[in-house]
Amino acid sequence: MQWLQQHGYTELNIKGTGLILADLVIEFKNESFYGDLIEVTLVIGEISKVSFELYYQLCTKRDDKIIILALAKTGMVCYDYTAKKVIGIPEILKTILKEVL
Repeated sequence: MQWLQQHGYTELNIKGTGLILADLVIEFKNESFYGDLIEVTLVIGEISKVSFELYYQLCTKRDDKIIILALAKTGMVCYDYTAKKVIGIPEILKTILKEVL
């Protein structure tokens, strides 16, 4: 959400295109505790005509050690909510995705 907001968009409106979360995988590595400051790193995976993958790493620092808390992947699909159909990734989103690569 914050990543999209940095570019002036929301998951429901990227130049008229919405996004749907098609799949989510989470691998928990270590426990987190109240008060942990969690850093999330985001990288882009495969980009197709209508979808793309986002990979996340959630970490915290304890006793000067980096602790990986979780790894995750989401599959995002571009969608026209008015027409109720999957559509191609808009050019502006392709540009934003390539900036993260």
